[in-house]
Amino acid sequence: MRRVPLALLVLLAAAPAGAAERLLVPQFTGWTVVANVVEPGAELTDLVPSGESAAVWNRRTTVQAFRGSTLTATSVLDLVAMRDNEICDGVGAEPIRPAQVGGAVEAASRLIACARIKADGLPQVSVIHAVRGRDALYVLTRAWRSAAVPPGELAEWHGVLTMAALCDTRDSKRPCAR
Repeated sequence: MRRVPLALLVLLAAAPAGAAERLLVPQFTGWTVVANVVEPGAELTDLVPSGESAAVWNRRTTVQAFRGSTLTATSVLDLVAMRDNEICDGVGAEPIRPAQVGGAVEAASRLIACARIKADGLPQVSVIHAVRGRDALYVLTRAWRSAAVPPGELAEWHGVLTMAALCDTRDSKRPCAR
């Protein structure tokens, strides 16, 4: 997989004018953007495999950026687990694990399993990766609508996460052109 700037990966969720920091992640070949929201201070893009939709999906990747956020990577992972306790019956959360992301101030990830989402009755397993940068907090989530992650896909997703890096147009040691 090749790294591309988040702004290229998620099409319209480009960093706001003047934003120097960007998250580089591998391109999701065979995935389609099903939601793209850009608001002051926040960006969200949802992708699903081609052939799936925003309403009917088995795998979903969400990329978020919260510019100006003061949350740490670990605190946002705790907040996600607390939210899941409200929307799920039967939540299990693995301990938060530190992660390495080039250029990050802090990075961490966590697997959260929901036996049944109250709204639709479906199980869901999610791996959430939070990256604290100099200018923003970035959250990458891969979710599976199943009680367990299909074999090999957890390792694949961790491979994607290990390729993520922050670039910064103000820092020649972290170039954004790859």
